[in-house]
Amino acid sequence: MPDDLTAPHPPAQPSREPARPPLFLLLGLGLLHFWRWGYVFGSSDHDEFIPQVLHRLDPTLFTRDWFVMGQSGEVTVRTAFVELLRLFGVVIPLPFVVMLLHVAVLLVVGWAVWRLAYAFVPDRLGAALGTFLAVVVFPYWTLGGNGLTGGILVPEYVAWALALPALWLFVNNRRLAAAVLLGLAAWMQMLVGVQTTAVLGLVALWEAARDRSPGAVRDAVVFGLVAAAVAAPVALPAILAPPMEGPTVPGITTFHALAMLRVPHHYLLFSFGSGAYIRFTLLLSVGLAALWAQHRAGRVHHTTFVIRFLVVVAGLLCVATVFTEGIPTFLVAQLQLFKLTVWVSTLLSLFVGAWAARAMPTLLRSFSERVLERRIAGLIAVGLFVLATIAAVAVGFHPATSRYGPAAYASSNLSQVETWARASTPNDALFLIPPSNTTFRTHARRNVVINFKPTPYQRGGIDVWLSRTLAVAPMPVPENGHGFLEALDAAYAENDQVGWRQLARQFGAEWALVDAARTASPPSTRPAFRAGDWAVYRLP
Repeated sequence: MPDDLTAPHPPAQPSREPARPPLFLLLGLGLLHFWRWGYVFGSSDHDEFIPQVLHRLDPTLFTRDWFVMGQSGEVTVRTAFVELLRLFGVVIPLPFVVMLLHVAVLLVVGWAVWRLAYAFVPDRLGAALGTFLAVVVFPYWTLGGNGLTGGILVPEYVAWALALPALWLFVNNRRLAAAVLLGLAAWMQMLVGVQTTAVLGLVALWEAARDRSPGAVRDAVVFGLVAAAVAAPVALPAILAPPMEGPTVPGITTFHALAMLRVPHHYLLFSFGSGAYIRFTLLLSVGLAALWAQHRAGRVHHTTFVIRFLVVVAGLLCVATVFTEGIPTFLVAQLQLFKLTVWVSTLLSLFVGAWAARAMPTLLRSFSERVLERRIAGLIAVGLFVLATIAAVAVGFHPATSRYGPAAYASSNLSQVETWARASTPNDALFLIPPSNTTFRTHARRNVVINFKPTPYQRGGIDVWLSRTLAVAPMPVPENGHGFLEALDAAYAENDQVGWRQLARQFGAEWALVDAARTASPPSTRPAFRAGDWAVYRLP
C-alpha cells in the first residue's frame, strides 16, 4: 500500500538538500527560547528532584525530610533522572549540571524536530520555520498543561529529547532502534515513553491489519516488547514498589486527592482553562489545514502515518475523558493521556511552518534560504547574540534578568531568609513552610515537614501527602482543586499559638517560615530572622 493518501498530485520526491539543520540555527533557537520562556533553577518542579540529588551527594542533608527520605530508599519514576544528575554533580556544581543539561536538551529537541519536519516535508526553510514554531512559539499550545520544552529542566523534556528521534526512526522503518529510545525515554519520564510506544504500536497494528500482513503484526509486537524490555529495569521496580504507609483523610478517595485536588490541570478536561482550549483549537485547525494544503500540493511524505497517528491520539483522548470526567478511574487518570497533545502540537507546527515557507513572497523566501546557507556568518551572529545576552544578565538589564530566574531569586527577600536558614541552623533542622513554597529545600538545604508541589510516587503516597498538608494548613477538603493552593497558604497563615505548638509536637519541627504580613499570630513574639515580609520563627 502506498504511504500517502490518494492525492491529485504526484507524491513528494526525496530532496537532495542536506537534511541536517545548521548549528547556528539550533543555537539561535535556544537563545530565542530563553528570551521567550526564561530559565529557572531551584524552584517549582525542581523541588521534586533537586533535593533528592543533594541528599545523594551529601547524605547528611534532608535526613528528617518526609518527602526526600520517602523516595531515597525506593526505585521510583524519578530515580534514573536523579542518578543522572548525581553522576555529573560529583564533579560539577549541581546548578551548572542542570544548566548544561537544559541547553543540551534544547539542542537535541531542536535537531530532532528539524529531522522530523524534513522527513515529512523536505524543505529546509519549512523545516526551520516549523522547528521555530514547535520549540519556541507553540510548545505549550496543548491540553493538560504539558509542553515540549520550557524554561525549567524537568524529566519530561529529557524524555521528549529521546522520543522525538524515536519517532523519526519509526517513520524511517528503523523500529527496533526507535523502541530502544522509547524504553530509555521511560527511564526519564515513564509516561512519555509508554504513551508514545502505545500510540506507535497501535499505528503499526493498524498498518498490519490494513495490509493483512502476519509479518507486520509480528514486527508491531516485537516493537512493543523491545520498548518494554528496555524500560523494565526502572518501570518494574517503580510499579511493584510497596505502597506508602501513613495517616490518610477519611472519606477522600485517591482519585479525588490526585486528579481533583492536586493536579486537575493535568488530568481533567474541564479544568484546563478557556485559554488552553482556544490555543489548541486554533493550532489544530490551522495545522490540519496546512497538512491538507501541503498534501494536495504533493509535498508531504508519510501522510497516512500522520493521519493514523493523530486518529489514534484522538481515540486515546476520548478514553481519557470518559474515564476521568464520566467514570472516574484512578488508573486512567494516572496515565495523563492528554500529555499526547504535545505530539499533536508538535506535528501540526511542522506543517504550519512548511505552509508558511511556501506562502512567502519569492524574494523573502530566496533571502531566507540564503541565510540558512551562511553557516559561518550565522555562527558569528549567534555568538554575538550569546555574549550580548550574558552581558545583559550580568549588568542587570531588566528584560534579561526577568527571564533569568536565578538573578530574580537572588535579589528577593525570600532568598535572604533561606540563606540565613542554611547558614544559621543545623543540617537536621526541620521547618514548617507555606504550602506554596518550592525554593526552601534547594536553597536553604533544610528539612521540610510538607509542601504542595512534591508528591510521593509510590501507591498511596498522595493520600498521605494530603493528610500531612491539611495538618499544617487546617481547612475543609474542597470538592475540586481550583484555588486549593491559595486556600492552603491562607490556612497555614491562620495557625495560632496553640496550632504552632501542636504542629511542633506532632512533627518534631523546630522552625517555621511565615509570611509575616499575613500571619496574625506567629509562633513567637520575635522572629529569629526577617527580610521584608518573610520571617523565620523558633517554634515553642
